Amino acid sequence: MIGGEATGAGGEPAFHRLPILHRDRCRGHAACASSCEPGVLRVVNGKARLAHPERCTFCGACEAACPHDAIALPFDIVLAWP
Repeated sequence: MIGGEATGAGGEPAFHRLPILHRDRCRGHAACASSCEPGVLRVVNGKARLAHPERCTFCGACEAACPHDAIALPFDIVLAWP
């Protein structure tokens, strides 16, 4: 999985997950890049690439737009007890 570690507002570690790009499935349609408002994705040489990963808001628009399931957004389930 592609991911990075950043620092949260209070200085604590904050983990930021990024979209996983399956290059073998990508056909370069650019639907993912067009749907990404922050401009995280760009198509280069016929394949989607993370051009600006720091801008990713993990909204899921790119995953939903890809007709070939070439993008996956893994997520963590956090259970909070009352």
